Amino acid sequence: MAMKKLYTCGCSMMSVDKTPSNIISFLELYARTKNLEHISLARSGATNFLICLQLDYAIQQNPDYIIVGATSSDRLDLSIMNQTLHTPITIDNVDYSGHNSLSENLFADDTPIVVSNTLNNFVENLQKEDISIEQRESVKYYLTNLHCNMLQLQKDALMIRGQLAKLIKSNIPFLFLPGPMHWMQWTDIPNVWPSKYSQPWDLPYGTANSVSHNPQKAHDEFAKNLLELDWNG
Repeated sequence: MAMKKLYTCGCSMMSVDKTPSNIISFLELYARTKNLEHISLARSGATNFLICLQLDYAIQQNPDYIIVGATSSDRLDLSIMNQTLHTPITIDNVDYSGHNSLSENLFADDTPIVVSNTLNNFVENLQKEDISIEQRESVKYYLTNLHCNMLQLQKDALMIRGQLAKLIKSNIPFLFLPGPMHWMQWTDIPNVWPSKYSQPWDLPYGTANSVSHNPQKAHDEFAKNLLELDWNG
């Protein structure tokens, strides 16, 4: 009998290390315990827009379960080298390289036209994103003079809500971790991570040298809590 499939979506907090690591993600621990095939679409630096694209892709695969985590609003999507885009963007169009997330392997053969990252990574050129000097200077100006975290987070939450509505309509069992959006009203959404449990974004045991930022003690706790939840997974 084929293993049931679990797709996971999000940013670094939901990512699995691409390179060998002594940190095992709580999502990997959960999948192993439940004997599920785990397909991670999460990628460090992902915007909430990219997470919505991940969800589109995951729903199209019609898996048995989906777990998705939202992210912060200090992020941006840009066209590579400021090229004009003429068609709707899908996950296949987004650059997944250079982020040390296991999901890179799924999209290694694609030709990206969009980069998605944190504002700071763009400004500091930390991951050598393929954008023009003019774009980088524009991001600096935007960050200093235009960006509003609260405004962007509310816009992002509306995007996420739209994708969660698709998930509900698909009848695929899912679990939602609101992350930085935890203070917003989610009572109309089924299967939201309980506020009594720490989330990966809380970094309850500090940070670790891992794409997911959390040390193993935190992942063990997240996995234990995940296994206790009743969400059909």
